[in-house]
Amino acid sequence: MTTLLMHVSKPGHEQQAGTLAAAGNITMRTSDLATVAYFVSGTATGALQQAVSQPGLARLEGDRMALAMADAQSSTALLVASTEILAPEVDAIKFTYFDGFRWRYDWDSNVFGGMPKAIEVLVELRPLPSHSINGRSTGGGSSTSNIYRLLISIPLAKPIDTSLITTP
Repeated sequence: MTTLLMHVSKPGHEQQAGTLAAAGNITMRTSDLATVAYFVSGTATGALQQAVSQPGLARLEGDRMALAMADAQSSTALLVASTEILAPEVDAIKFTYFDGFRWRYDWDSNVFGGMPKAIEVLVELRPLPSHSINGRSTGGGSSTSNIYRLLISIPLAKPIDTSLITTP
């Protein structure tokens, strides 16, 4: 619910791959299968949770096999090297998935046999700090978080009745 993890086919450029390999880049992909994940640091699972200390919305991208092995072996160096903080002002993120009939908090395309019809993304930004000049508040501060909602439609996805599927 707090991490969007995608395994995608993302062909690389052969010349760029050769240059990166010669420079000793450990995040170079060796195949066209890549893992891309979005999460708020501190809410991810596995070794990555402890690895990224800077708060905010993070994006991890790298070779699928290399990242899976790094996570299994708790190799935080590779995971941190593959992670970029996109928005430090993000306190929380939540993903929910529409199967064509109801909203779900989880989605596994292998289990359900397809993509969700839509994905709802809720992003919570931390309150702005209030400022003061000569002891007077200038305003602008807020004690409540700002929550933004984005609904992503996936028009080619077919409705899937997930109530008929038993998940392990």
